[in-house]
Amino acid sequence: VEGDTTGNRNFAVHALVAAVMTLAGLFQLVPAIRSKWPIFHRWSGRLFLSTALFLSVGGLWLTWVRGSYMTVIGAVAISLDAVLIIAFGFMAWRTARARNFAAHRRWALRTFIAASGVWFMRVGYGAWGFATGGVGIGDRLDGPFDMFWAFATHLLPLAVLELYLRAERSTANAQLAMAGG
Repeated sequence: VEGDTTGNRNFAVHALVAAVMTLAGLFQLVPAIRSKWPIFHRWSGRLFLSTALFLSVGGLWLTWVRGSYMTVIGAVAISLDAVLIIAFGFMAWRTARARNFAAHRRWALRTFIAASGVWFMRVGYGAWGFATGGVGIGDRLDGPFDMFWAFATHLLPLAVLELYLRAERSTANAQLAMAGG
């Protein structure tokens, strides 16, 4: 935004920290790192959680203080994602501190998926635009697809994760069905 030095700087910091968060989060997913280098896993997890918290609070600031949104529905949706990231991150930290690693893994995965919401948003818009030529995408992100995708960008991947977590503890057929899906 022309003339908004503070807002522009905060947005640039937000984008750069997002890259750090994504990298730290990806390190968390590598089983060899978790088993062979638990100290690295713990520190990259702390980096991931702290940057996810920073980005969530920063995203809320960008949305509601700076007004960086096109529709109120979009602003509410991205704010819900930020609140989920904060809540899931708190539960991931709390279960790790309690040494309940099975629960920690589930909360950490939820945090990673919620924190990946903006990435899912971009991939979804790209796929939808390619498949349909942009049907339902409004000029101000106010079309029917925009309204659906504003929430589905984080809720749909979280639903798939929940199905995965349930299948993981279920029968072999359920696991095969989830893997096939």
